[in-house]
Amino acid sequence: MGEILTMKQRKARKEHKCTLCGSPILPGREYMYYSWVNDCRIYEGRFHIHCDAMLDVFMTEFCVDDEYDYDDAACALREEGCEKVCTYEEREECTLDLFSCERCLRKLLPPTVLGAALRSVQENKVDET
Repeated sequence: MGEILTMKQRKARKEHKCTLCGSPILPGREYMYYSWVNDCRIYEGRFHIHCDAMLDVFMTEFCVDDEYDYDDAACALREEGCEKVCTYEEREECTLDLFSCERCLRKLLPPTVLGAALRSVQENKVDET
């Protein structure tokens, strides 16, 4: 990923797109903002609180090194995350994406970030209806 320049929790004033899951970060919602330098270029990313927590899981559970692409991270989490924590029957009955599945989040995320992550998912569910 390179050297992190900025890491802040912010409140959205306008709609953004989550760098990891691709869903909107709606105005008024908390999100994580990062900027980093890699190969002499500056990049930035915005993540739902729960997606940021899932990215930490990816780094500790699935990623072999620090060189990864967010699309690869999202793919690996979607494919391997549910398989790691859910039974076959649970996966068959679940219609949610890993990033919005509270059952998966409860099993994958550490207690220190779980509450904020679940609130983030709930806020996004309320706004989708």
